[in-house]
Amino acid sequence: MVKKSLLVLVLIILFAGSVFAFEFPFDMSAGGGAVLGYNWGGGGDDYYFDYTSKFPAIVTGIYGFFDATYIEASVSLLFIFSDIIFPYIADEDRKQNTISLGFSLLGKYPFDLGFITIYPTAGIKYEICLFGKEDGIKVISKEHNAFWFLIGGGVDYSLNERMYLRGTALYGLRLSNKLEKRWYGSDANLGHGISIRVAIGFNL
Repeated sequence: MVKKSLLVLVLIILFAGSVFAFEFPFDMSAGGGAVLGYNWGGGGDDYYFDYTSKFPAIVTGIYGFFDATYIEASVSLLFIFSDIIFPYIADEDRKQNTISLGFSLLGKYPFDLGFITIYPTAGIKYEICLFGKEDGIKVISKEHNAFWFLIGGGVDYSLNERMYLRGTALYGLRLSNKLEKRWYGSDANLGHGISIRVAIGFNL
């Protein structure tokens, strides 16, 4: 029994040593920060009343990320303040505020320039609406879930061996959500958005 226990202990020590001795082929880091953005477009075309509605929005929030050199995965909490605009229809414009949880995955190719690293990036994001109100009335949250295609670039500025400052600028193309499809069907329009993210990262 003692010999078996010693053997198990030796194997555990060897396994642990091999794990810590293993060098990953990429650098890993994690961090978090703030998001600020603006969305436009969306809505749809109503040919009966001859107008095009629009859903412009200001977006603020916070996010956290995990980075593995060529991939960045992030989770964000977004506060979206929207106007629903119906041109040429009096008293029909509405205010809509929603809170969404965003999950994004970006591929990137970094260029190390010394104390700064720059990179182009592209990927996808899915937003899940947690709660929202339109003119004080609760909305159907799942109708506001959104799928985005993203492209942009970023820069990392080294503060020291452990910390860095990250800035990212992204343009997004949003597919029509369920609300727009219910209102406009095939005449629903794509949404657009730009966002700026600033964060502090920590090398792991």
